[in-house]
Amino acid sequence: MKFIELPDVLLNGKPERLAHAVRVRDERNAIVMPGVVNGRTAVVNYLRDARGQVREVWILSPQEAALPLKPVPTTRRPAPSADATASYTH
Repeated sequence: MKFIELPDVLLNGKPERLAHAVRVRDERNAIVMPGVVNGRTAVVNYLRDARGQVREVWILSPQEAALPLKPVPTTRRPAPSADATASYTH
């Protein structure tokens, strides 16, 4: 991630916007003000909010960045049961 001019960043070369209440953690896992990283490029892990904006950023240490990525687990929603569509009265 390249922190261009907050809230704008480049993520894998594509322009992105950080969420208004973004939390950035440095290599020591300490929360830092987003302005501290302005102009910096770093290997990161991140989470998005419901609107698709980056809401949490973890700047990785060189040791963490060297570790292979683990696949992100996907969750499958079960099909609705017949009981889920039943109507109830009091």
